[in-house]
Amino acid sequence: MKKTIIVTGVTGGIGSQIARKFILMGDIVIGVYNKSESVAMQLKKEFGANLHLYKCDLSDFDCGEKLLLYIEEKGLQPDLLINNAGMLPPFDKFFHYSEEMVEKCMDVNFNGPRYAIKEMMPILRKSTMSGIVNI
Repeated sequence: MKKTIIVTGVTGGIGSQIARKFILMGDIVIGVYNKSESVAMQLKKEFGANLHLYKCDLSDFDCGEKLLLYIEEKGLQPDLLINNAGMLPPFDKFFHYSEEMVEKCMDVNFNGPRYAIKEMMPILRKSTMSGIVNI
């Protein structure tokens, strides 16, 4: 049975491979990304109509709401949310990190998935086989 999967961080190594695997199994992927426009376009070229791309910064509280509107406008019914987007600061001792760097990491790695889950939960609950995976 064909599923529709939301994959955040779709232009990264893990995210693009997750998307690729689902698409090759015949599913539809809604790929969310913030950077790597060239990778996003390459994926779109490779997978065409089976990949819907949406660009936004998941650490922005409004991103989840805008993503939900996009999904509804496209008439898609997601079955699975895979929170894969994340960031890692340059490797260093913790006390060398600026407060801004720590806050940005927390926004992307913790708040981003939290915002996505909050906004996607109502539409995911409409699916008979919904799920959420946090990486």
